[in-house]
Amino acid sequence: MTHPGKREARPIAVELAKKLLPLFNHLQQDRQTVNEYLWQNLPYLENSQAPLRCEAVEFI
Repeated sequence: MTHPGKREARPIAVELAKKLLPLFNHLQQDRQTVNEYLWQNLPYLENSQAPLRCEAVEFI
């Protein structure tokens, strides 16, 4: 059973998507870097001490 609004992708669309994907790889890398920074700073952001929290936000 298929989804009522779902259609099969045309071969040309699949090929185009494959060729365009490398153009967006840098965005994935940036997202991973931001995620790592956030996890590293999470203890500082959760701390109730305002000066530490401000320093962590400035670091990000």
